[in-house]
Amino acid sequence: MESWDTARRLAQLSTTDKKRLLAQLLRDKARAQAAGQREPGSRAYVEDAVLEERIQPAGPASHVAAPKSVFLTGATGFLGAHLLDDLCRCTDATIHCLVRARNLDDAWQRLQANFSRYFAHTLNARRVLPVLGDLAQPRLGLAADTFARLALDTDVIFHNGAHLHHLAPYTQLKGANVSSTVAILELATTARPKWIHYVSTLVAAVDRDPDGWLLEQFPRCDQPELASGYAQSKWVSEKLLAQASRRGIGVTIFRPGLISGRSDSGIWPAENDHVLRVLKGCLQMGYAPDSDILFDMAPVDFISAAIVRIALNEASGGYVFNLSNPRAARWSNLLHWVQDCGYPVQVLPEVAWREQHLKRIDSNNALFPVLPLYLGGHTTDQHAALLTKLSKVRRDHTTRMLERLQMDFPAIDQPLWRRYMRFFHDCGFLNTPALATA
Repeated sequence: MESWDTARRLAQLSTTDKKRLLAQLLRDKARAQAAGQREPGSRAYVEDAVLEERIQPAGPASHVAAPKSVFLTGATGFLGAHLLDDLCRCTDATIHCLVRARNLDDAWQRLQANFSRYFAHTLNARRVLPVLGDLAQPRLGLAADTFARLALDTDVIFHNGAHLHHLAPYTQLKGANVSSTVAILELATTARPKWIHYVSTLVAAVDRDPDGWLLEQFPRCDQPELASGYAQSKWVSEKLLAQASRRGIGVTIFRPGLISGRSDSGIWPAENDHVLRVLKGCLQMGYAPDSDILFDMAPVDFISAAIVRIALNEASGGYVFNLSNPRAARWSNLLHWVQDCGYPVQVLPEVAWREQHLKRIDSNNALFPVLPLYLGGHTTDQHAALLTKLSKVRRDHTTRMLERLQMDFPAIDQPLWRRYMRFFHDCGFLNTPALATA
């Protein structure tokens, strides 16, 4: 009878009251996650960081500067679309793109639809060939004959695909992010040797020099402290690739920091970006936390061009490149630039922001889906540690190679951020600032 009465009372609630109740339940769940219900010291992912003995080089590693056939994962993503464009422009290769789809027609439509978000020109159907598969499936979900054909034809592999989720545990990301790397290694060592260019992330770096700077080298630490399942999954992949490299398999690792929108048009898939979710949520509240955290970010077009041009240079083989921007911006700078664009936001001490405003938001706020990262407690501390560690990053190999290529990181400065703000407004991600309508 009690459950019947509860159901009857719920049915009598107005739509507004139902939304409020749902928001409260979700807030309670977020607080429970932030309190650290999951054991923080779990190191189960470390057990997966051992490469099977069966994976051995098919021959001497040979860096290919002018590939004729490239296999690319993650081409239907933000960075992936730009890698695809740069590979088309910088090589004469046929580029085989792993795509999750029902058939080849759907796969081509996915590739072209994603590509057209960032570029006015279309893909060359003679050079860009979709390949049906799935990162999370055994052997990338490739049919046996497709795997065999790629093993024979491919010169170079760009493994960029991954499942990026800031709250998902390692076990949920292992298939797409770790098992896929093992499958890439199998492909690279079947029929003939193929060089692997792996796109990792700076948050997966853990090895430091005596002064606390993150090193630009293959991972050596065996018991890392990594906060998120995503960082753990990328570290495991790096460890597997480091072992592969020691066995004679050709491997280069690229570690970008945060990736921002294009430097020319400002185009940025804002709806899925964590930094922009935080920024929009603060603007919706009208309040932001006072913080001096560095956002080590660089425009996607620069990161993509750097990866492809470095990868195609014979001097890059066998190195790790920390693509850390020495001209990045701090949170405090971003807030000033946002205010200058007419968006009113009051900066508060972090504790006051959290207790007086963050805890009161509902599901309409952009920050709501990631509340556990900001409500305080163990989860929040771990997330802050991830960002803080990016303030001290060694980039020796990257600097030397960019000098060789006559490239330099663009500054995340106010003119660029104004370009981004115009795009956010034009695409509807941000409303017209109140000051502009007063």
